[in-house]
Amino acid sequence: MKTKSFLPTIVSLAVTALYVAILPMGCSKTDALNDEHTLAVIDDRVIKEEDFVQRFQKINRRLGLVPNGEVRRKILRNFINEELLISEAYNLKLEATSAAQTEYQRIKIQELLNAYYRQTIEKQVSVSEKELKQLYINLNTTLTARHLYAPTKEKADSLYRLLKKGASFERLARENFKDPVLRESGGLIGSFTVDEMDPAFEEAAYKLEVGETSEPVRTQAGYSIIRLEDRKVKPFLLETEYASHKDKLYRYWKNRKSKQKVRAFVDSLAERLDIQFDESVVEALYNSFRKNNPVNPQLESKRWSWTAGELDENTPLLHSALGEWTLKTFRQAARFTSDKQRRHIRNPDALKSFISGLVVRRKILEEARAMELDKTDEYAKNVRFEFDTYLLQKMEEEIFASIEVPKDTLLAYYKENTDRFMDPARIRIREIVLKDDREAEIIGKKLRQGENFSELARQYSIRKWSAEKGGEVGYVTPNDLGRWSQTVFALEENQWTGPLKVGEERIFVQCVDKKPARLKPFDLVADDVEQAVKTMWWERERNKKIKEIETRVPVVAYWEKLNDIRLN
Repeated sequence: MKTKSFLPTIVSLAVTALYVAILPMGCSKTDALNDEHTLAVIDDRVIKEEDFVQRFQKINRRLGLVPNGEVRRKILRNFINEELLISEAYNLKLEATSAAQTEYQRIKIQELLNAYYRQTIEKQVSVSEKELKQLYINLNTTLTARHLYAPTKEKADSLYRLLKKGASFERLARENFKDPVLRESGGLIGSFTVDEMDPAFEEAAYKLEVGETSEPVRTQAGYSIIRLEDRKVKPFLLETEYASHKDKLYRYWKNRKSKQKVRAFVDSLAERLDIQFDESVVEALYNSFRKNNPVNPQLESKRWSWTAGELDENTPLLHSALGEWTLKTFRQAARFTSDKQRRHIRNPDALKSFISGLVVRRKILEEARAMELDKTDEYAKNVRFEFDTYLLQKMEEEIFASIEVPKDTLLAYYKENTDRFMDPARIRIREIVLKDDREAEIIGKKLRQGENFSELARQYSIRKWSAEKGGEVGYVTPNDLGRWSQTVFALEENQWTGPLKVGEERIFVQCVDKKPARLKPFDLVADDVEQAVKTMWWERERNKKIKEIETRVPVVAYWEKLNDIRLN
């Protein structure tokens, strides 16, 4: 639920970037060094005062920095360090690898899409005072909800009709969810606030009253039917606090509205292009895709395969207003998508949406090139920035991979940090959930008289999914129980406690079984131990690499200019 759909990903708006100038043809290093606005020159890369100001402002929005001399020097030092690593990436010819060249082409496509949306959509987006105040309230509101998931609109509509006819939300969740937690909890997804769920899911949930159920909502993963269980609003919201956060609220909401408009535009264009699929080819492509491609998000893009069984690459896949696409046409377009976009392909309908996005993308790129957006200085700078960021990431990955940790060091770390590699204590519990103190008094009396806990749960508990199993919840950890963990974990087998006050509900809990915390065997966590040690050593190794690069790459920095730069 918390990931983004492929359509907004393909056409997502660009984040504000920080650029570093590259010495242009006809401009000497001496010219750059003599420029009063130059802060540093790293080989042929120049950091200008405006670059520094942009970086400071971006960091300051997150951290609220005091712009003293030490902070300014740290920011410039980090800036220079990154440029040294990027310079080394070019020295090692990392930009010439097949993977890098594929990524470069993907970036060019993405940045042209971004330029098109800035030119045609973002300028139309406005944000009202009313919207900002509602966003502020929502940010201080926590919702608790359940949902039913369906991969297709047809399935979602079918579930919704069953609900309207009186079917139990919890029963439908048990019948439809593969995820054991969602299945057993009746689709309960817990509490969330703004920006923690799919935007469409979140928007629909905030419009509901407690106890109300939504119609099917299209999300990045398919469709959800949402039932709002609870709404808690932070008391005493202050106008002064709203005013102090208003600029951040504005930036966030404008960006989000822009993405919504982009998605609506893409959906509309897809309809106008009248994309018609050969369903048998889609099915063959999807079956082959799931068989041949990794589900591990750490595996690299080169592992993705787009074969379609025995079908020839010239087999027609679809027809649209743009003409026919064969499997070959599709594969060529799909090369320049990201792993994140491809991982949303969880069923044939999602694959068709993915392919439709590529068809739409081709149409938009044609229009963007006709507008000559790929010939602007801004486009060139955006592409350069994104590709340099990619190379920086590759350099840092290489540094991390090069760290070797002796086994005795790993064992020592494992023994010194046993708390990090423990399976937590677990307690198996039953529950009786009641709606108020009056009912809790009645059930408490029955329990003290020795009546069977499971039978009382079946008769009286309002949490139907556990009541049907005699109150059985299963094993939980201290984290699951929050502030009641000590009370519950103090129970011995068959003992009960309660009523515990949880919101408006009153809960009795019985211990069925307990398992103590235990240290995981080293062999099972060796990879985790190695990652932990390498992470600790990474900054040291990175700094060593930077110092070594600096012995070969000339760096000139004008530290004395820092205090004179206006940062507002």
